Amino acid sequence: MSVEAIFVPQGAEYDAVRRGAQGKTIEIVALPVGPVPVQRFLEKLPLRWRSVVVIGLCGSLAPECKLGDAVLYETCVSKERQLLKTDVGLSEILEKSVFGCRRVQALTADAILCTAVQKQQQGRQFQAQVVDMETYPILEALSLQGIAVSALRVVSDEWDQDLPDMQGTVDAQGNLQPWPLAVALLSNPLAGMRLVGGSLQALVALERLVQRF
Repeated sequence: MSVEAIFVPQGAEYDAVRRGAQGKTIEIVALPVGPVPVQRFLEKLPLRWRSVVVIGLCGSLAPECKLGDAVLYETCVSKERQLLKTDVGLSEILEKSVFGCRRVQALTADAILCTAVQKQQQGRQFQAQVVDMETYPILEALSLQGIAVSALRVVSDEWDQDLPDMQGTVDAQGNLQPWPLAVALLSNPLAGMRLVGGSLQALVALERLVQRF
């Protein structure tokens, strides 16, 4: 089994994956941000692949997952939804290609977790080590169609790291809003600088990760 498509959030993550995938025949699909926009997006998307990898950045919910770490999802949870497993065969192929990644249980949240207290509480509640906003609906929808799905992400912020207040920075269609984002970063400059610095470091790691496929 080979990776036929990469699903990645639009914007900087998509750009990093495109750079890393130069010269490869893998199809790259840009996603909106957030579980509801992703679900709507998938309803209109022709599913023509046999294997898909969800790639992007994620936040840490546990001390063992550090900034820049590559994490391979074994399972994914969402609030009030059943636990879903990634495809074992595809995950094993990815693990061989990307040596040293950590296997984790992930949480797909419907909002950005902005405080260390939120992250740690959610990590304990869902027994998850990392969090994102897209993987669960992809895993749910594509698995029902018989498509092998796995997820490989890079940690961009730590479990004990407070972020700026990011609420309102993503619209209902799953688009990041530049002006509200700038306001959020400037409202808490220290947290904003740490978030930007961590994201840039993680994006470099993400690009290198895709080069190893």
